Amino acid sequence: SIGVFKAFMSSPLAALETILRRIKKVDEKKNDHESYEENLEILVDLKTRLEKIIDVGADSKYKCLLNTLLELGWSGSHEDRYVIFAERIDTLNYLQTRLKSDFNLDDDTVAYFHGGLSDVEQQSIIDDFGKKDSKVKILLCSDAGSQGVNLHFFCNRMFNYDIPWSLITLEQRNGRIDRYGQKKTPFIHYLVAESDIDGLKTDLHIIGRLIEKEQEVYSTLGDAGSVMRLYDTNKEIKRVEKAFYAQDDTFLSKPLASDNEFDYNTLFSDADDSTPALVTDNPYEVQTSVYADHKAFYKDLFEQLNSSHLGQEYEVTYSDGYAEIKNIPELDQILFDLPAEAKPDRGKLYKLTLDKDLVQRSIEEARKKEGSWAEFQVLYDLHPVVKYYMTKLEASVDKDVALVAKCGLVPPQTIWYVFHGQVSNNLGQPVISDFMVTGLKWDGSVHQKPFPLNEFIKEFNLRQTLLTQTITQEDLFHLGQRLEDAISWANHYMQEKQQRLEIQMEEKMEAYKSKIKVWREAAYEQLELDFSGRGESNYWARIKDSRQREIQTILSETSQYYLDLTSLQGEPFLKVLAVFYNA
Repeated sequence: SIGVFKAFMSSPLAALETILRRIKKVDEKKNDHESYEENLEILVDLKTRLEKIIDVGADSKYKCLLNTLLELGWSGSHEDRYVIFAERIDTLNYLQTRLKSDFNLDDDTVAYFHGGLSDVEQQSIIDDFGKKDSKVKILLCSDAGSQGVNLHFFCNRMFNYDIPWSLITLEQRNGRIDRYGQKKTPFIHYLVAESDIDGLKTDLHIIGRLIEKEQEVYSTLGDAGSVMRLYDTNKEIKRVEKAFYAQDDTFLSKPLASDNEFDYNTLFSDADDSTPALVTDNPYEVQTSVYADHKAFYKDLFEQLNSSHLGQEYEVTYSDGYAEIKNIPELDQILFDLPAEAKPDRGKLYKLTLDKDLVQRSIEEARKKEGSWAEFQVLYDLHPVVKYYMTKLEASVDKDVALVAKCGLVPPQTIWYVFHGQVSNNLGQPVISDFMVTGLKWDGSVHQKPFPLNEFIKEFNLRQTLLTQTITQEDLFHLGQRLEDAISWANHYMQEKQQRLEIQMEEKMEAYKSKIKVWREAAYEQLELDFSGRGESNYWARIKDSRQREIQTILSETSQYYLDLTSLQGEPFLKVLAVFYNA
């Protein structure tokens, strides 16, 4: 069976434990069968052979691992660290025992990460492995360690001791050390047996094709899930199992859905779903801000908080992109869920800086010692401490009001209304989000039709320091009187963008309708082929009827979803953010 084969491919101990469980099961049934997986005589013979292999250490796969480590100069006391992935828990136990024995290692040198550990235990192992002073040199991992954990900080070598039968899992494994932040070239080793025996040779070739395909996907920055187009680990494993049964080592060149499943992805995917390469000298989007840089923004932020008495005296000290912020009781209570290591004691200081190199050096220094945290953290708007002060500032401004600035940089007798406009589809997802400015003359006639906020800031050089000028109640009343005219122009601007987008969405909808028509015809044609030789019994009639209903459900639900996706909701939403004027 497939289970026995996978156990044999993993390790002698995994194979032995599988055979012992199979013997017990067959023995309890008290019946003998011709098939080897339920033939007691064959099973006992396999058990004897495996026990002998383990006793004499005749395991070529482990010897290959051992020799590779020795060739790389690793002895257990060397700085180099290794991650070894295996699917079977028995194999991990086997490796732990043999490596400790062959390299004379103590318990602290080899760590064991698997799904049976608690979340706290798992996190403790990962945190320790990511520290420079960690005693762990080899981390043995089941596939519980292949998702969402960082193993790359002081490790750039990994062994796939056995190969998962899912490209998604294989890519996830490799991504544990081959990821952003890795400072060395990652080396990933695959241990795959070779054989000239008919049948087994093809089986091993199938495993080899998985490795080749993962490397191909990696080199083209693709998505491993798109190879089989199943986007599910378990479905990929079943697909590979079918290839083993059919002895089909070309299955990866035929990305079709399985015989009993619909290829739903063809409803939305294009024939060519590759992403073209984009090379540009400036990959950053133009920032929308009236500030010349972040230093100026945070200077004004903290000065405004102090001048408005929204903070305690000496709570924040800021200078040239560096902030020291005292962890006062209110802040400490609000940020209760921050990791204890990341929070200074009450009365002590958060140290936030715009100097990314300083932050990086601080992180690297913290990784040298277990339980420590970076002394300096990034000063940016999503940091919990900065969000706390941003919220305090926002709360100090009344709702349903816009800020007003009297500014000599804009033309005399003009008013400039800054808007945010948004249009959503029927799913509530924003599809248009734009910042614009409408310029009016003092009498309410249009001075300049709505145009992008960035252009407004650039045209009137608003990133320079603006001097505070007195704003009278008469001026505020006049600005309010002209607001309706400004909204009318902004609404017209947004409606034009909405109309252009609606034309594009109608084109997409027509393309979708053509695609779903083709899929519907193909699905029903496949349905007739699948049941053409089944006869007319009630059993097969029910199965066929169920498949027909499934097709109809897919057509109905996906059509409604795509309709909602490409339909826009009524009038644009407009919000006045600020007003600049020069009376």
